[in-house]
Amino acid sequence: MLITILKKFKPVIFIFIITVLVLYALKFTKNTNTIAEKTIDQSIVETVSIKLNTITPEYLFYGNVKSMNEVEIISKLKGKIIMVSPKVLNSSNFKKGEVVFQIDNFKFKKELLKQNSRLKELKNELENTSLIYKEVLKQLNLSQKDYNRKKKLYGDIVTKETLEDSLLNLSLAKSKELDSKVKMRSIQTEIDIIKAQIAIEKRNFNDTKYKAPFDGKVSNNLIEVGAEVSTGKTLGNFVNTSLLNIEFFVGESIYADLGNVIGRDINVFWRNSSFKSNYIGKVYNIDSTINKERSGLNMYAKLEDIETIDPIRPGVFVEVLIKGQAIENAFLINENFIYEDNYVFILKGESPIKRKINIRGVIGNKLIITGNILANEKLIITRLTSFSKSKKLYSKNKNAN
Repeated sequence: MLITILKKFKPVIFIFIITVLVLYALKFTKNTNTIAEKTIDQSIVETVSIKLNTITPEYLFYGNVKSMNEVEIISKLKGKIIMVSPKVLNSSNFKKGEVVFQIDNFKFKKELLKQNSRLKELKNELENTSLIYKEVLKQLNLSQKDYNRKKKLYGDIVTKETLEDSLLNLSLAKSKELDSKVKMRSIQTEIDIIKAQIAIEKRNFNDTKYKAPFDGKVSNNLIEVGAEVSTGKTLGNFVNTSLLNIEFFVGESIYADLGNVIGRDINVFWRNSSFKSNYIGKVYNIDSTINKERSGLNMYAKLEDIETIDPIRPGVFVEVLIKGQAIENAFLINENFIYEDNYVFILKGESPIKRKINIRGVIGNKLIITGNILANEKLIITRLTSFSKSKKLYSKNKNAN
C-alpha cells in the first residue's frame, strides 16, 4: 500500500526536492555576496598635499542695467501731433538734436507773425518820436537862448511883458521835451514787452518740435500721429542706450570684507545673451548709508562702452562678479571636504587629525580656507562617516589641489 502511494506521488516528491535545492543554492550565493561586500577595505583614503597661497576671493551679486542718461518725454505745449519720426516706430537710435515728433505749429506761427508785425510798428513809432524829440530839443535850446538874452536886456529895451512871453515859450518847449521823452520811454517799454513775448512765441514755435536731448532711443512711448496732447503730459522716456550702468546690492557683512571698491573693475555677466555675455564695469559710486531694512547698500558701476548693435538694454538682469581683498596663507577646497563648517581632517602618520578652519570666501565652486594648517600637510578628501585615532588610515595620493 505504501509503495503504491509513493509511486503515485513520485513526480511531486521530485519537484519538492528540486525546489529545496534551488532555494539552498540561492541562499548560499546571497551570503557569499554579502561577505564579499563586508570585506572591502575602508582604511584607504584619498589625500591632497596642501599648498598655501595668497588668494583673492570673488563675490557674486545680482543687479540690473540702468541708463546713465534717462529723461521723461514731456509735452511742453498743447496741440495735435502731426509728425512722428520713423525711428520711434522701429526703435532706432537718435542723434542729439534730431526731431522725435512735432505738434501742429500753425497757431504759434500765426502768433509769432503778429508779434513781429507789432514790433515793427513800435520801432517805426519810436523812430518818428525820436525825430520829433530832436526838433523839440532844438526849440527848447532856442527858447532858452531867447529868454537868457531878453533877461539880460530887461529894463532897457525889453519890457516885462516881453520877458514873460519869452519865459512862457521856454516853459512850453520844456513841456514838449518832457512829453516826447515820456512817449519814447513808453514806446521802448512796449517794445521790450513785445520782444519778451516774441521770445516766448519763438520758444513755443521751436518746442512744437521735440528734439533728442542726447544720443539715445525712445521707450514706453505714447507718441502717434493725430494724438491730442496737453501741456505737461508724459509721452514716454528717452534713454541713452550706449552709456549704461549697473546697480547691484551688497550685504553689510560682505561689504565689510570688500574694502574700498571705488574705481575697482568688475565682471558683468548677461547669461541670456547670444551676442555677448561678459562685460567689464567700473564702480563709481556707493550709497552713503546702509539700508537698515535690507542690511546692505547699493553700488553703482559704469558699464564699458556699448556697440550700437549690442542688444543689452536698461532693465536687463545681470550677475556681477567683484574681487575682494587678498587673503594670505590660504588654500582652496571643495565644501564636501569640510565638516560642520569649521574643521577638516589631516592625515598625520596613519591617523586622521581634526583641524579647525575659517571659511574666508569663494572662488568658483571652491571655498577659500585659512587656519592652523601647514603647507604640504595631507588633507583627507575621502568623506569619513566614522573615524578613530586608533584606526590606521593609508593615503592614496592625488595631485595637489
